Amino acid sequence: MSNRSSSVAWARAAGVQVDAKPAEEPFTADVQVFDIEKIEFKERLFQGHRLQTLFGRWAPKRVAFPAGAYRVPVDQPLSRLVAYLLEPESDDGLACWNFFDRYLNRGNWDARPGTFPVMKVTRK
Repeated sequence: MSNRSSSVAWARAAGVQVDAKPAEEPFTADVQVFDIEKIEFKERLFQGHRLQTLFGRWAPKRVAFPAGAYRVPVDQPLSRLVAYLLEPESDDGLACWNFFDRYLNRGNWDARPGTFPVMKVTRK
């Protein structure tokens, strides 16, 4: 199971509404992207994970999403949980628990991390 599908499965298991299936067609949207400036790792493992904290800033951008992108609506009963789980700087969200490591480091732990893979769509 890939990191993306495990993140989606975990969110659904927690009761979060995720689109039933990923987008079938590519689409473009105005979004807020989180440009990661630094990742701090905890020294010790906790429950088999090296917890981490992301630091960076949000910036507006127009992004072309590929087919297969998921959408998580925020107008749902668990909207606060959605924000808590998907915010890059959350102290107990999915980023902290290594769900997005594959997208953050791209196999090169010394490289600048780049852009967080979850974006806030402001207009489609």
